[in-house]
Amino acid sequence: MRGLNGNVAAEPRLFAHDAATIITGALNTDAADGGFLLTAGGTGYGTGGNQTGTVNNVNITFSGSGTGIAGTVTLVAGVVTNVVITARGSGIKSNGGAGLIGTVDAISGNGSNAKILVTNFDIPFTEERGCVVYHNGSSAVSAKFLLESGKEITMRCPANSIVGGHVPLLVKQVVDADTSDNSNNPLTTNMIALY
Repeated sequence: MRGLNGNVAAEPRLFAHDAATIITGALNTDAADGGFLLTAGGTGYGTGGNQTGTVNNVNITFSGSGTGIAGTVTLVAGVVTNVVITARGSGIKSNGGAGLIGTVDAISGNGSNAKILVTNFDIPFTEERGCVVYHNGSSAVSAKFLLESGKEITMRCPANSIVGGHVPLLVKQVVDADTSDNSNNPLTTNMIALY
C-alpha cells in the first residue's frame, strides 16, 4: 500500500477520480486470479465430445444462485483447459459466497464436470484500499457491507447519500440488502463505487 509517509493515511482520497455501478455477487474479474480458479477440466466437451479450440459465450451455472455468468472456454480434446470470464454475472455472493463451485455448461450438447471455484466477490479495484459507496436510491434502505478491515456492518443508507455520511466507510463488498422494495434495492443498480 502506498502511503504519504509510511502507511498512515495511505492513499488518501478527497475527491473521486472514477465511479462504477456495484454489481453485488459478481465475480471480481479484476482480481489477480480473475475471481475464480479452474479446478476440474471435465470431459467430453464440444462437437463430438473431443473438440479442440476456443468457444465463446459458454454459460457457467451455480446451483441455486447467480445469473448471467459466461466465459470464453479453451478446449483440448474435449477437456476445458482455460476459462476467461466475459460476463461477471450477479447474485452469487448473496447465495453462497467465496468457495462456491460453478459448472461449465455443455458445449454443442456435450461435456460435463468442468468446475470453477469462486475466490473473489470484492468490488473491483479494492485490493489495497476499499472504495466509498454512494447510495443512489430514491429512498433509504438497509444494507450489509464488508469493510476494508474485514468486518461486516449493517447500516441504514439514506437516499442519495454517501454510506457513512460525514465519515465515509471504505467498503470492499455490498454483501446483502433489504430487498422488500425492488425499486430501491441496492443489489440492483443503486449502489455506486467511488474511487
